[in-house]
Amino acid sequence: VRTNQRFPLILMLHGSGAIGDDNTAQLGALAMSWADSAVRREFPAYVVVPQFSERSAYYEVDSTDGLPRSRSGSQLRAALDLVESLLRVEAIDTSRIYVMGFSMGASAVWQVLLLRPHTFAGAIAFAGIPPERATASLLMHENIFVLHGDADTENPPQADWAMLAALRRSGGTSALHKEFPGLGHEVPSSFVADISWRRWLFSQKLKLR
Repeated sequence: VRTNQRFPLILMLHGSGAIGDDNTAQLGALAMSWADSAVRREFPAYVVVPQFSERSAYYEVDSTDGLPRSRSGSQLRAALDLVESLLRVEAIDTSRIYVMGFSMGASAVWQVLLLRPHTFAGAIAFAGIPPERATASLLMHENIFVLHGDADTENPPQADWAMLAALRRSGGTSALHKEFPGLGHEVPSSFVADISWRRWLFSQKLKLR
C-alpha cells in the first residue's frame, strides 16, 4: 500500500578498517544495528552505508593547538552525490537527513557538515578527529553529538574537546558531547544497544528554507 509517508535517511560512514571494494566490510555492528527488528519499528529509516576504496578523511596537525585535525578525502563528495540521488527516487524526509560514523568515519562526519551545510539535521561523531579549529564558525549551528573514550590512543579525544571549545567560543550551543571513562578506540556494545542516542538523533529536524 502506497502512502505519502516520508522517512529519515541515515548516512553511515565507516572506519579505516573497512576501506576496500567488497561492499561488505563496512557493514559493522553499528551499521547493522539499524536492521534490528525493534530498532526498525521505533526508528524506521533509509540507511545508506557506502564503502570507500581510500580514506574518507586524512589527518594532519592543527597549528593553533598542536593537536590532530582532519581534512576531507576525495571520495566523500561521491557519497554526498549518492545521498542526492536517493532524494530524487525515494520517499525521504529532507528535513531529517542524518550522518554518523566511527573513527575515520566520525572524522568524515565533520567534513560532510562542511561540504554540505544546512543539509544534515543531526550528526554523531564517535572517536573521530575534527577539522581545523578555524572552521568552528561554519559549524556553530550544526546539531552534532561528539563521543569519545578518554583512553583512546589512536584518535586522541583532546582534539574533539578542543573543537567543542572552539564551537563554544564561536557562539555555538547545539553540540553535545560524552566522554567514556577507560574506553579505548572502539564503540562499546552498550552504545550499539542504547536507544537514547537514536531518540536524540531522530528528534533533530532541519528548518527547510
